[in-house]
Amino acid sequence: MDDWTRAVAEELGVDLNTLDTNLDRAQLIALAKDVAHFADRPTAAITAFLVGYSAALHGGNPESVSQATSSARMLARSWRDERDQEGIGGES
Repeated sequence: MDDWTRAVAEELGVDLNTLDTNLDRAQLIALAKDVAHFADRPTAAITAFLVGYSAALHGGNPESVSQATSSARMLARSWRDERDQEGIGGES
């Protein structure tokens, strides 16, 4: 994964040395897993983008990433339960 991360960062012009080393990769991976499992697999990538965008808008620091990730994970985990209670089947 580190090779891929470095390759993508280079392709996008992102200097990984400028990123805060406190970025919690495991939390971001858990986000993708939760969205894929509880909401809809294809939306995991879009959710990751939105979390990054939100974090950038709110300071672009590890705390803003953590807050956006936590919010999205809580929404994903509640998504299936809410839809089940509403009688909505399948993924959307």
